[in-house]
Amino acid sequence: MVLHRPFLLIAGVACLQLALGACSGNTSTAPPESARAEPSRTSGAPANSVAATADPLEALMITSVPAGYSREPDDVGDTGASDLAKAVSDDGRTDAKASLINAGFVRGYQRLWQSDSQHQIVVFIYQFKTAEGAVSFNTDGLNRIRSDSTIQSKPFPITGIPDAVGLSASGTTYSGAAAFFTKGVYMVQIHIVDPSVASSEKVAQQIAAGQFARL
Repeated sequence: MVLHRPFLLIAGVACLQLALGACSGNTSTAPPESARAEPSRTSGAPANSVAATADPLEALMITSVPAGYSREPDDVGDTGASDLAKAVSDDGRTDAKASLINAGFVRGYQRLWQSDSQHQIVVFIYQFKTAEGAVSFNTDGLNRIRSDSTIQSKPFPITGIPDAVGLSASGTTYSGAAAFFTKGVYMVQIHIVDPSVASSEKVAQQIAAGQFARL
């Protein structure tokens, strides 16, 4: 199973149908691949193309999530460390490489927790060379979401985090919420898949507060 981005990093592919920068042009309202079926667990090397070495962003990744969720190994969602090549592949846009380079992308990290295919937490941390780069890439992704008529989302407040943005969406095949914010050179996206929008917004706020405190 390949876990694509939701919301910002994607605007159309992944957990939330919304993702980091408006990935591919997919406008389907079908649930993300990660939510369509329980992934098969295989042994061996992770699917992630980045070698499993000590990563500075892994140490910053939140470790506390609501009861009932279990952290998935990297080979279940192609999660873990992201270099530029993987970030470009995950993003999917034709101009993804240029956008990431222009923003000063340094490295990324992502992690997946789930209790079942309809209840998932995905956290993405991207590090840039400057705080301005993190803000610009985050803003670009949000602008793409807001200007895309195929993405039906509504804002909700993320408290305690300066300039954080919360977006939620629901439909016959998908419900969830996402939080977007930056802190210094870091850009964070948190995506919650949950049949209850109210519950997903609550979890997004909880995870966002915890992740913000770790950066």
